[in-house]
Amino acid sequence: MKLLVSVVEYEMSQDAGYALWIEPPAFLAVRLNALIEALSAQYGGPGFSAHVTVLGGLKGDEEDLLLAAGALASAMPPFEIRLSGVGREDSFFRCLYLLAEPTSSLMEARLRAEEAFLKFRAQGGSSERSERSERPEKPEKYIPHLSLLYVDIDNSSKDAVIQSIGSAVTANFTVESMSLYRVDGDVPGWRRVGEVFPFTV
Repeated sequence: MKLLVSVVEYEMSQDAGYALWIEPPAFLAVRLNALIEALSAQYGGPGFSAHVTVLGGLKGDEEDLLLAAGALASAMPPFEIRLSGVGREDSFFRCLYLLAEPTSSLMEARLRAEEAFLKFRAQGGSSERSERSERPEKPEKYIPHLSLLYVDIDNSSKDAVIQSIGSAVTANFTVESMSLYRVDGDVPGWRRVGEVFPFTV
């Protein structure tokens, strides 16, 4: 498996509010969550559920956010996510992650989410999750990924993890729903709000 070291602008910090997630299907979630749990236990990181963030940095009334998420999902067709390649960075929230290939369908989902949640996005700052009240003139940088570990460890430890997991983390899956998560506070307290929203197109 190739190692990809890149700058990923992480969308979900402790004050991020809400985020729109894609969660892998049960058969794959079991494997990924077990890997995340094992790595977190080994290196002292917090536990969390496997996910690909579609959009983060959402602020607003929870009921309004849920309505927007449901409306977005009702207009979305299913599409495939392909996980391939491990990324690592010198950052707590970007320690180790799987890159999701930026296919046209996934990037279209991101674009639709930006449009649907335009009024709910936080203002100020320079990161990807720091948003404006008006549509940006240029598309925001979005590098879809599925995090494996949130912790501060040295690069030799990261490389050892990458060698140990090898190709076991490559996977494709069909996306048929999305969820709204509350992601403020400590990572173990992140939780889904409302129902899982199925795609109905």
